[in-house]
Amino acid sequence: ARWQRELADRIDVIVISRDSPEANIAKAEKHGLRDVLLQRKREVGEAYQVESTPAAVLVSADGKIASRLAYGPDGIGALVRQALSWQEGTGGRLEPAVTDGHFEATEPPAPVIGQPAPSLALPDLEGATIDLADFRGAPTLVLFWSPSCGFCQGMLGELKTWERKHHPRSPRLLVVSTGTADANRAMGLASPVVLDSEGLAMRAFGAGGTPMAVLVDAGGRIASPLAAGSREVMALARARHDEAVRIGVV
Repeated sequence: ARWQRELADRIDVIVISRDSPEANIAKAEKHGLRDVLLQRKREVGEAYQVESTPAAVLVSADGKIASRLAYGPDGIGALVRQALSWQEGTGGRLEPAVTDGHFEATEPPAPVIGQPAPSLALPDLEGATIDLADFRGAPTLVLFWSPSCGFCQGMLGELKTWERKHHPRSPRLLVVSTGTADANRAMGLASPVVLDSEGLAMRAFGAGGTPMAVLVDAGGRIASPLAAGSREVMALARARHDEAVRIGVV
């Protein structure tokens, strides 16, 4: 809302949302948002190949894609600053100020494979602390989640089926979620769910949106790149431990 107010003469900040008009009107009025457009399902997000939210992309004045997708608050903020710097360097036109047109990625830095996983000790839905270090001895899929994320809700059924049919050599699952305990409890997941209300764990792992996931090996080291979106997350969940060893992932 602040960007819409303060940068109106330089950038149009358009919010693409879903859900009912009433829910969006209430949210817009609460935060002072304007220019909120509604997609019926996820057709706009799919057209722009958005894998998780929040995400943003720059579109130039002539209707051309002018950046990579940026994920998460930090990535989107960097994208806004990039747009402003382009304008300052090119007389107000939205285009890269560098000569080769290269756009630097604005996503949070990804964790480094082979390095120790960041520490993670958070309360579960009953208030007890769960520590990622306690999962050592077997690969663990750390899944970053939000009950209010439409992409998460869209893969919830598939994830619960995976839990029921869990293969002995598949990784264990630790869900790191935002939202309230009640909202997370209502999802009905069998795996441990911990609450990351401030998003500190997400930032520590370089996750800029939901759903995203990363494999941590039996020794507590990062064992995969971050997977973004339901398809990539479920592919990582279905990885067999012995297969991962053969390809040097775990």
